[in-house]
Amino acid sequence: MFWFMFDYLPVEMLHAIFEYLWTNEILNSFLSINDYLNSVILNYNESFIYFHSILKPLFGLTCDHLRPDQVIKLVLSDSNDTPGQSQLFLSRFPIEQFINLRAITLIEIDDDDAQSILTNLDKMKYLTCIEINPKFHYTHLNIKPQLTRFIVKYNDVIYFENQTFIIQNQLLRLRHLSLTYCSYFQLELIFRYAPMLVSLNISIIFATHNGVNSFADCNKERPPLNLTNLTLSIDISIDCIHADPIISRVHLERFLSHMPRLRRLELIVNCEGNSNLAYGDRWKIFIVERLPLLRIFNFKFHLEHIYYDKQTILSHFRNSF
Repeated sequence: MFWFMFDYLPVEMLHAIFEYLWTNEILNSFLSINDYLNSVILNYNESFIYFHSILKPLFGLTCDHLRPDQVIKLVLSDSNDTPGQSQLFLSRFPIEQFINLRAITLIEIDDDDAQSILTNLDKMKYLTCIEINPKFHYTHLNIKPQLTRFIVKYNDVIYFENQTFIIQNQLLRLRHLSLTYCSYFQLELIFRYAPMLVSLNISIIFATHNGVNSFADCNKERPPLNLTNLTLSIDISIDCIHADPIISRVHLERFLSHMPRLRRLELIVNCEGNSNLAYGDRWKIFIVERLPLLRIFNFKFHLEHIYYDKQTILSHFRNSF
């Protein structure tokens, strides 16, 4: 007769361990050790399914023991090592069966398949988080009104200012939003339809110089925003060629002046910016006057012309502030 330490653990403690593991890891590691563990595993009511880079035998094992109504989080992937996985999975388990789903991640799933999945999520009353890692750019981003977190991550640089449209829904529950390669048109819609955002991570690519001014003033006519955490990366399209730098401290100050609740700020300018971005003393004045709650700020600027030596620039930032 074989004895295992797990035989002495109460169900509650095993459940506490399971909270740190994906369901496929639990099945692969503990299933069929003994009848006691089998009973605990098969009666565990919360499943977190992670199918990214999963081996086919483990994928099959997970599907054989999966109960859709128990799945809380689901990760599907059609990346190079798991092509066609989403269609195979959904042929066995229609997405409508996942009635208690709270979070879903779609990795490199084709536009049509992804849109079909996202469209059928409307009836999921507990769903609060969607993360998408697209294979290609999506022509529409339909952010569900019930979401509190929405993330889109592109692996490659994609410029789609005039190609992608955010569906115009009121997003009063949305608190966290991350969009890789957003346009200032989209940003204006985001601030209009998601007024309760507290965390925003965006990368903006400009195609025209006029777009920079529109970006700087996109909140001009609105009440102060609720943002407390902002990560902003700025670049220009390869088709936008100009001798003069287009991003200056003035543009960023105009944009940030409507965010008095910011506590954390990260600014990244990847294109050639104006040298006044490096004026640390001016940043200090602006932060004290317009961003009084700011506690953490990280700057990474690419400057076209620097008229001072490095030590002079660094001296602007060497103070108690």
